[in-house]
Amino acid sequence: MICYEEWNAALRDCCGHYYSEPTARRSNCERFDVLDRYGLDMAALSCKIDRIERNQRGIRRDDAEHFFLLCQTNGVTGISHNQREELLEPGDLLLLDSTKPAEMIFDGKTSGLVSLHLPRSMCIQAGKGALFAGKKVSKRHPLQSSLRNLLLNDSTHDALAFRPDDMLEFVSMVFGQDPEQTHIGQMSNRAARYRFIVETIDRNLKSRNLSLDFVAKSVGMSRRQLQRDLQQEGTSFSHIVQSRRILYFIACKKRADRLGDKVSLASLAYSSGFTDQAHFNRVFRRILERSPTEYFQQRH
Repeated sequence: MICYEEWNAALRDCCGHYYSEPTARRSNCERFDVLDRYGLDMAALSCKIDRIERNQRGIRRDDAEHFFLLCQTNGVTGISHNQREELLEPGDLLLLDSTKPAEMIFDGKTSGLVSLHLPRSMCIQAGKGALFAGKKVSKRHPLQSSLRNLLLNDSTHDALAFRPDDMLEFVSMVFGQDPEQTHIGQMSNRAARYRFIVETIDRNLKSRNLSLDFVAKSVGMSRRQLQRDLQQEGTSFSHIVQSRRILYFIACKKRADRLGDKVSLASLAYSSGFTDQAHFNRVFRRILERSPTEYFQQRH
């Protein structure tokens, strides 16, 4: 817990001339940490204030220009920016343009955010076009969950696989155009392409039409190109599909257990995309080296 004055000074030092207003009691704030994420600065903050304003005076006083990629982690934040008004809830993403006025409303309620700082000119060059600032990205976007996970998960694998330029490219794809026009050819980094492929598979796990040809068409690659990319990652299409379906099955089983729902393993396996119980049992044992019953018994 830090006092409001210390939190406000950290905001100014890290983000520039954004002017905050405390609550009437000048409530303390929980945190303001500056982290390194893929070679870029990221602020992780939790506050209990009334509002933050970005006005023309603040814009003129700052030399550097940024896009701030915001991800709500807890509470809610109202944002007025670029002629739009949005309400960010946990998991939502929004791009803030430091060259335009903005208002963030907290109304004295505790709110948590992370903010990745993206050099504005580099971000625009990475996307080769305009970015949509001020518009909340829907969870329907094919890359929304991947980008959110990149922000929130401090993964050593991702840190090694992604460079700052790759992150800029990824952000520009999410905020740069209609998601229906997103295709694999826009990604120069192999790790980014692989993430997009896995994301596409995840979105279609339950589909009976899920196949190598279906995914290749969905991501804009030839069948052979897709196979080659997966081979370079040391895996195969069938292994990814089976592994992701097993993970989905486990998540569904845990959720059912938490809710007290009595759902058979066979039913959950079918809802996870498996059509044959014996095949499901073989795949489960091969991946996790035990049967589904043994797996869940050992976890209790």
